Amino acid sequence: KAMLSDIYEIHTAADAKAADSFLKANKPDLMLLDIDMPGTDGITYHKKLRKKGGTAYPVVFLSSNSDTVTVIKTALNGATGFIEKPFDKQKLLTKIEAWLH
Repeated sequence: KAMLSDIYEIHTAADAKAADSFLKANKPDLMLLDIDMPGTDGITYHKKLRKKGGTAYPVVFLSSNSDTVTVIKTALNGATGFIEKPFDKQKLLTKIEAWLH
């Protein structure tokens, strides 16, 4: 969050329940969704969002596990992109700019 907050308005959610609460009242321009989120995994959470009507914004998955199966699962689930953690700030900013435009 700290590496992006000087450029973008950032909102974080500790888990899927907090994300749901935020999304009820807000429409983000981009969602960075960790695959290893507490209580559920990011792929399952994204499937839930898609069943509820989809997302009108890009969804990019984050994970420290970038094995081929994980990356393919995110792509098949409609991900806009995938970023392996830890990530380089400049590389992340360049990708975010591309996804937003």
